[in-house]
Amino acid sequence: SAAPNYKIVNLRTIGPQVVTHTSWFGGEYTYTNNSSRGISINDSCVAVGVSSSPSGDRGFYYKNKALNSVGVINSSHTWSDAYDINNNGVIVGSSNGRAYILSNNVFTDIGDGRGRSINESGQITGDTFISGNQAFLYSGGVFQILTGASLSNGSRINESGLVVGETSRGGGYRDWE
Repeated sequence: SAAPNYKIVNLRTIGPQVVTHTSWFGGEYTYTNNSSRGISINDSCVAVGVSSSPSGDRGFYYKNKALNSVGVINSSHTWSDAYDINNNGVIVGSSNGRAYILSNNVFTDIGDGRGRSINESGQITGDTFISGNQAFLYSGGVFQILTGASLSNGSRINESGLVVGETSRGGGYRDWE
């Protein structure tokens, strides 16, 4: 059989971000963050991820050869990311530690944390910052903690609503379903 044909596309960035830090030794240093990272892609070849921008990291979607910022939930927020997109074009991610759904350019704040995965039914999993990091499921407008572990996250959700992730119990991380 013929070898698959792949194409690498440089998504560019929303724009450079100039960052100034104070070092442990008392001096300041400045650098330019000019990067982007693709995280997920749907069947229509719309990709999502996070990119540097002049006002802080921003979640993005890449569609029709254009990189677009998803923005932030509200004007007091300084950063966002985009973790997943389903085939309906619904994006999930985080904006200053608030998990969101972005559908038809309208944000819905679903609580503390970050949305990491969405299925075609609109069910979402991720991790919340309530009592440490804990895996959650958001389904039908209901936000539900999935584990009692103080360190866990929901990594992916399938079309049946099953969630996989990891949890820390007894000093190490363990996968779970």
